Amino acid sequence: MESFEKIINLIAKPRLERYCPSTNTAFTLECLSRYILNIKRAETFYFALHMLEVSLRNAIYNSFQKHFEIPFFYLHEVDSRQHYYKRKEFHSRECWKMICGAKHHLEKRGESTHDGKLIAELNFGFWTKLFLDNHRKYTEMWRVIFDDVFPNKQYSGGIDQVKNKVGLQIDEIRKIRNRIFHYEPILDFDINLIHQKIFEIVQWIDIDLYRLLETFNSYKEFSLSEREIIDILTRLYGREK
Repeated sequence: MESFEKIINLIAKPRLERYCPSTNTAFTLECLSRYILNIKRAETFYFALHMLEVSLRNAIYNSFQKHFEIPFFYLHEVDSRQHYYKRKEFHSRECWKMICGAKHHLEKRGESTHDGKLIAELNFGFWTKLFLDNHRKYTEMWRVIFDDVFPNKQYSGGIDQVKNKVGLQIDEIRKIRNRIFHYEPILDFDINLIHQKIFEIVQWIDIDLYRLLETFNSYKEFSLSEREIIDILTRLYGREK
């Protein structure tokens, strides 16, 4: 029908193609229903991802400030176009560039570059990089702050190995997060398992925050099926295309 075709064109056919059965080249209600289902599933992650990202970055920053005299965002050189002096900088080359970039963007917008602003400006990739970068100063940092950042994490063995495993888990979540916020398909992922991994890390950080997440997170209530969406679309646009 004309209204259905208009919807398809407004959303954009290349975007919808990823949701169509591989054996079917026509745009059907099934394609649109899978697209909608993907968005609705993505919505179930927003609260959990927000709580994880905010709590993780603040836990790292606060623990660092507690144990080290040097400011967390100290930069010997503030212009990433200049030479990077490894011995004079605390951060690795990649993270140094990210901090320089964050400061530049804040200044360009006429905003303050105090630590609170920088914490919020730096993306999740920066905080993940602190776990996975083999920069010597990061290794030393984690040996000091790991138990403060994750007071409820039980582990055996050395902190270096445990930190790497936690970092890989966080990086896996980061990749899913990027797919969600860039409107990429997540229908083939186990959303229950991903939620469990997010909840687990939040619990390691703070048990009260975990309880808050448990109370207000809605993913367990999500029950909308593809068939139900198709039925709704059929009522809107007539018989299935």
